[in-house]
Amino acid sequence: MFGISGGHTGHVFTALEKRQNSIRTVLVREKPLGAVMAETYGRLTGRPGVLLGRWPWVLGNGPLGTIEALLSSSPMLLLTDLSDTPAFSLHGPYQSGTGDYGNWDAWSACRTVTKEVFPALCPASAVHSTQLAIKHALAGQRGPVAVLYSVAALAGRVGPGTMPRLYPTGAYLPGALPRASEVAVAAAAEALVRAERPVIVVGNGLRIAQEFEPLRALAEAAGIPVASTPSGKSAIAETHPLALGVFGTFGLDAANACVQEADCVLVVGSKLTASDTARENPALLDPKRQAFIQIDVEPRKLSWTFPVKHPLLGEAGTVME
Repeated sequence: MFGISGGHTGHVFTALEKRQNSIRTVLVREKPLGAVMAETYGRLTGRPGVLLGRWPWVLGNGPLGTIEALLSSSPMLLLTDLSDTPAFSLHGPYQSGTGDYGNWDAWSACRTVTKEVFPALCPASAVHSTQLAIKHALAGQRGPVAVLYSVAALAGRVGPGTMPRLYPTGAYLPGALPRASEVAVAAAAEALVRAERPVIVVGNGLRIAQEFEPLRALAEAAGIPVASTPSGKSAIAETHPLALGVFGTFGLDAANACVQEADCVLVVGSKLTASDTARENPALLDPKRQAFIQIDVEPRKLSWTFPVKHPLLGEAGTVME
């Protein structure tokens, strides 16, 4: 956990002092550094990095790391407060983020740079919102999730009689996705086998999942070359004989030539952005002359940029194996 105490978050820092053996708290010099540290921790470990601090400064000074987490799908939690003063919420209290008269709207501002925002207005919702934030930071396409605690949420207490009832956090964590159907996987495999010039395109999703070995095994078993998006670099060793390097707008000539000549394209963990597709240049990628197979954990990404003949929802490693 990275951050600086401020506003009502002092309640959280006080509690963390009693948990030093189980939760490491890093006091940072300024919140932009804390946001970058939290994003980097999430990127490297696959577990949510946490930024803790007063919300006006978390939002005002922390977007660098937060936006990077959103665009790079790094799991991250922003735990902050509304800086509210309930008795004077309609009298323009200084820095309050409730959206009332004379206030600013923390929830709306936060929505612009995060996957989800959970307001916590009572002690029970403080616990449950934090559990849901962890869940959504890790579910599907990972990213930053914020919890906005009111002073009532942080200053109160919970216990066995708390309503709504509270349950262990483990039950809320996302499990493995259901396996893509055997029929769908078999059809996609058949398309690869029948193809004369197949190519694999890997993106950031495979790097996040760290499913490097299944990718290498599939490429070697089928003799299929591998190109990557810029954010998918390192998915396969650059020195591997089947590695083509980066393709797309900023890609290598050889990689682009191989992709454009392919008759079947297996896309793993990439949403195929405009720079990946050279602004959807049909000379590079074209579903009218190429059969597309796409593997992703996020259903929204399937058939988003191009119509995909074989969409496969699931963990990249499991589907490739």
